[in-house]
Amino acid sequence: MKLHKLELRAFRGATQPFALEFDPAKPITMLFGENGSGKSTISDALICLCTDAYGSLDDKSGVDKAYLVAATADPAQLQLQLQTDSGTFGARYASKKIVRHPASGQPRLRHLRRSSVVALSTAAPAARYEQLAEYFDLSGIVKSEDSLRILVRSLRGESESIVRTLSEVQRILEEIWRNEGGPAGSWEAWAETETKKNLDTESKRLKNIRALIESGQHTLQASVKLQHIREQGELAAQKKQNAEAQLTALRQSAGLDPALLTLLQQARDLIAAHDGHDASCPVCEQTVRTPELLSALSRRLENMADLRAAADAATTARTEHERLQTLWQAALDEFATALTRFAEQTALPECPPALAAA
Repeated sequence: MKLHKLELRAFRGATQPFALEFDPAKPITMLFGENGSGKSTISDALICLCTDAYGSLDDKSGVDKAYLVAATADPAQLQLQLQTDSGTFGARYASKKIVRHPASGQPRLRHLRRSSVVALSTAAPAARYEQLAEYFDLSGIVKSEDSLRILVRSLRGESESIVRTLSEVQRILEEIWRNEGGPAGSWEAWAETETKKNLDTESKRLKNIRALIESGQHTLQASVKLQHIREQGELAAQKKQNAEAQLTALRQSAGLDPALLTLLQQARDLIAAHDGHDASCPVCEQTVRTPELLSALSRRLENMADLRAAADAATTARTEHERLQTLWQAALDEFATALTRFAEQTALPECPPALAAA
């Protein structure tokens, strides 16, 4: 805010109307003169216009504020007016006090009077700032200090977080180092060595190791499958052997051939197809009575039931044994392929020596 003009009427020593013009282009205005020339009157006018204080009268306790009115003047004649680039501010004397208009928005004013200088010079060193605090605008400094405090707290929190993270990283590295067998004498030296490795090479090595592990697992699964089928095959072979032995024993004891059983079954089925009518024998071409012949065939087959059951059991055992032999051959081929692949991968230069030895 720039001051333009101060006008006084009937105020303190200004018994006549007085006007003081300021040069807005100058950053500082200095008033000087002999005692009694009106310097205090001008200063008190600015104080009464812009603050709730009364200027030099505040230095004298018990002095009536009516002394603000110039001698021989009527209180109603007292007028103060200050013109600025932000507006005009005035004051008058009424009810034994200065009444300003407008009531707010006056220029900000700080005044240092003789009493303040005396209080400053006699105050303890630690209390001198309090005497001068109102003359300095420290809001920017206070704001900066608050920002610095917030920044310090934030940096302290970040620092503590970083320290915790570093401690956790150190713990993890030490654990990995121990799992690796404690190479290089210390985890720091080992970590430094690891950081110098080519990532592309290590990535390829890791990929090959994973493929090797997968191949090993597949080989193991193929081996387990082969062993399982082998056990089933051995059991099926034993069942086949037992069934054939039982069939042979029945055939020898009854003097019957399983082929005869098959022939009788086929003959019964052929004759039964004529639906009870007489038919010609397919061998001798003589007419046969179908019901009687079917009855005879059925009795004969019933007498051979044990042989038939033994023959069926032997056939089932042979079929199962042949099926498992086929599965065994397929599982053997699968195991051989997986084992060959595993051997090829263990021969790669990226394969760890421990895995290659395994």
